[in-house]
Amino acid sequence: MAVAAEIKLLPACSLHSARPLPPLCCNSCSAGAIAYGLAAILLLTPLLGLAAVQLPLQPPALALGLGVFCCMPTALSSGVTFTQQLGGNVSLALLLTISSNILGIFTMPFILPHILAAAPITHAAASAGGLAATS
Repeated sequence: MAVAAEIKLLPACSLHSARPLPPLCCNSCSAGAIAYGLAAILLLTPLLGLAAVQLPLQPPALALGLGVFCCMPTALSSGVTFTQQLGGNVSLALLLTISSNILGIFTMPFILPHILAAAPITHAAASAGGLAATS
């Protein structure tokens, strides 16, 4: 019986198809790639946020927003969809996206106050809606 795809609903729940499924991330990427990806997302990019808040952008709140943006872990659309469109390792991108979002819950409370403190706009001016910079 030559069938292109056959789904067996047995206790093993196996799926057979003419085209093999891609391997899981454990088979296709190294621990070094995972460690570098997490370090880049959770440590290096927030460090760029410290530099971003110091940029002389107008209005100054734009630099603050860019710094906060650098602290956030990657989203599903940018982390996985763009990787898939460019022919990258989708399983690694999905693993990094999920793990960085989970770990970001614990790292963001420590990183974000440093970014906000490094911003050159005063807290009173930011809460009042003004954009006066401190010197």
